[in-house]
Amino acid sequence: MTQYPALRNAALWCIKAGIPIRDELLANLASVGIGVKALQDYSNAMTREVLIYLNVIRVHPGLAGGEFGVNFAGVIERGLNEAWRLGMRENNATEMLEEWQAIVDEAIASERTHISDFAAYLVQVVGNTADTGAAIAQARSRLEMWINRYEDLRHQAIIASADEKTKLIWQVGPTEHCQDCAQLDGMVAFAREWEQAQIRPQDKMLACHGFKCQCSLTPTNERHTRGALEKLMRIHEAQIRR
Repeated sequence: MTQYPALRNAALWCIKAGIPIRDELLANLASVGIGVKALQDYSNAMTREVLIYLNVIRVHPGLAGGEFGVNFAGVIERGLNEAWRLGMRENNATEMLEEWQAIVDEAIASERTHISDFAAYLVQVVGNTADTGAAIAQARSRLEMWINRYEDLRHQAIIASADEKTKLIWQVGPTEHCQDCAQLDGMVAFAREWEQAQIRPQDKMLACHGFKCQCSLTPTNERHTRGALEKLMRIHEAQIRR
């Protein structure tokens, strides 16, 4: 269980904003159960590939092409597999089931379909900015969406690998909340109830579509919310009607 949600939320905000967290602070966060180093490494790897591509476009536009796609796809594959395993660790699960790997592989394949559009977007960014620093700043909002997919897979793994007794609490992050996230804040339900209602942070079914969602689901010993499943199902039904 994350005992200091505000600290974790602040760390997540820094990572998504591209603000580096020093190694000693990462170690201190990990000592109180806030493991965000892997997510920062994922963000850094993505940012590095984008910076390389931005420089290629600016300096040698004729060389811009498939190498970015291959390298960026490799970052995604390694990162999303790691994200799932980190979610499993929340429940001390160690065996990667075939059905779980299938979920990860499907997510990776889906993310790959967006790489060419992202590359085209980066070409436009270079054309509209004066230097690489301004370009990466403009591209940061798109990078946040890729980073959110990492958190989405981690939350899916937390739910999938939990046992029947595991309870999860929804905690909002330091951002403006949509109507769904606001209703879910502080709700404690069994992992299977979250799974049955098909509700999780960063999911596209949320009213915010998960684009900038910084909410989290974490194991907790807090008291189960009365009527949690019924409340979750009402939210899910409202999502379907939208």
